[in-house]
Amino acid sequence: MPSHQYQPCPSSKKIIVADGSLTTVAGQGTIPLNPVFTLKRVLHVSNLTANLLSIRKLIKDINCSVTFFLDHCIFQDLATGRTIGQARVKDGLYMLEVQGSSSNSPSLSFISVNSNKTDVWNHHCRLGHLSFKTLRNMFPSLFKNLDVEQFHCEICEFAKHHRVPFPTSDSRSVSPFTIIHSDIWGPYNIPNISGAKGFVTFINDCTRMTWVYLLKRKSDVSRILPNFTNMIRNQFRVSIKGFRTNNARDYFNHITIL
Repeated sequence: MPSHQYQPCPSSKKIIVADGSLTTVAGQGTIPLNPVFTLKRVLHVSNLTANLLSIRKLIKDINCSVTFFLDHCIFQDLATGRTIGQARVKDGLYMLEVQGSSSNSPSLSFISVNSNKTDVWNHHCRLGHLSFKTLRNMFPSLFKNLDVEQFHCEICEFAKHHRVPFPTSDSRSVSPFTIIHSDIWGPYNIPNISGAKGFVTFINDCTRMTWVYLLKRKSDVSRILPNFTNMIRNQFRVSIKGFRTNNARDYFNHITIL
């Protein structure tokens, strides 16, 4: 651990450790944990097997606030409100890997500045799909060793799409079943109680009567469409003159309309 302004302490200087015993302080100095965190008057106690930080001393030295959660804690700069670090719980302690430390060196700090893509995505969703560049400005520690350009949210892209609206039309067929409008919705990632993940609609252009059939898979349309046309012929004694769809391929998979 790099240290600056290290000064040896007299052998008479001791501290009380967790088990109540006294141990000698070898010296004290200033330790930069990373470009943000610099600790002053850090005590060097060679008998300790772990490097410990005092929260009170930490927030005083770097002028920050700390918020504790069940599995992590967050440090924010008091002047700007910007998140400058966070800690993850490991073996009952909040741990921070020191920037630039080797895999063999012990973890000295309390705040974790490491992150992964999962943390970035969690923050993105929890903050209402905030843009990743704004998220990087708010939580720079989240993007350590990560490039903001590699994150692309499909939901955000769809939400920002602009579509030309259909022109208003008051025209209708003069007789039922001259034109049937049809559309397929789905599949959705969560099925309903019957296992269906989508549906297909048939709307009579003349009367606006609507039929809805649930779909377990899109290929079910090839079975439902002939059944629908036969039902119309048997119940209403009329044949459908034409269908109006978005020309999806699912309408043409092995369909034979009688």
